[in-house]
Amino acid sequence: MSGLQAVVYFSLWTLLLVVFYSGYRVIPILRGTKKPNAWTRGGAVDEPGVITRTHHAHLNALETLPIFAAVVLAGAALGKPAPANAVGEFIVVLRVAQSVIHMISTSPMMVLLRAVAFFAQILLILWMIRGILAG
Repeated sequence: MSGLQAVVYFSLWTLLLVVFYSGYRVIPILRGTKKPNAWTRGGAVDEPGVITRTHHAHLNALETLPIFAAVVLAGAALGKPAPANAVGEFIVVLRVAQSVIHMISTSPMMVLLRAVAFFAQILLILWMIRGILAG
């Protein structure tokens, strides 16, 4: 997978997360059982935990996506796509793993696993930046 393809897959995953949690919210609105303003920034009181955690996983993905995309696009624009091509797929896999772990649980062990996946992504993005700037 090329770095540019990895950005597309990362974006797709981010969109799937928002579709999952917003889809859950749209159904009761369409049925007339909830008002469109029933959700606050913190979610709804009666919202299942997995929906709230998916929303948070989506926000986490949004934090990293612009940085990842900027580095991949800069590498491509500078004619140095090799670093992103080498690790882009791993970054996407780590992001999906981080999101799924977040959706499953917030137990201490799961939070630790989520942090490991996050920091591995950051280290790989830093490695890409080093590779782009080095040559």
